[in-house]
Amino acid sequence: TDQGAGFDVEAALRRLDEPPDLLRPSGRGLMMIRAFTDGMQFEDNGRRLTLLLRRQPDENRASPRWPFQQEVHVAPIGEDGQPDLSQGGPALTRNISAGGIALLQTHIATQGRILVTIPTPSGEPVQIPASVRHWHALGDGVLEVGCRFEAAAPAEGTPPELEGVHALVETISQSQSAQAERR
Repeated sequence: TDQGAGFDVEAALRRLDEPPDLLRPSGRGLMMIRAFTDGMQFEDNGRRLTLLLRRQPDENRASPRWPFQQEVHVAPIGEDGQPDLSQGGPALTRNISAGGIALLQTHIATQGRILVTIPTPSGEPVQIPASVRHWHALGDGVLEVGCRFEAAAPAEGTPPELEGVHALVETISQSQSAQAERR
């Protein structure tokens, strides 16, 4: 509970759904609360805040995530379904799974569809369309962006670009498992 005059809760919550104003000297607290909690409820004109944290013994993901740090290229996909490579830029991956990827980037790609180009050891990059599911600012102009690949897990008739992602994830998961066994 805060003893101050409170604030316009609705206006503050609307700003959270807009692209971040990285030059604004305030307003990051609510963004951080939203990123690290399962819910928040304001009372008494913004002077009281109740946070919701759910205990979840198991992760709710359909497939495991694997640490994966590599520079990739991210480009927006236009309404015509074509990537605009000239508007793209570099990003650094944090982790990857068969269903998606987490990226760190400094340019804004916080909504819509993107094309992620992942270099591979063979020299033939894997390009996969993805939809931005969530994002939050980490500070210093860096955004963490969570993306879901726009296709299901591998099955018969899997598009060739997804076969490359699944092969890459399989290689990473085997490498991570082998490292864990050595410890």
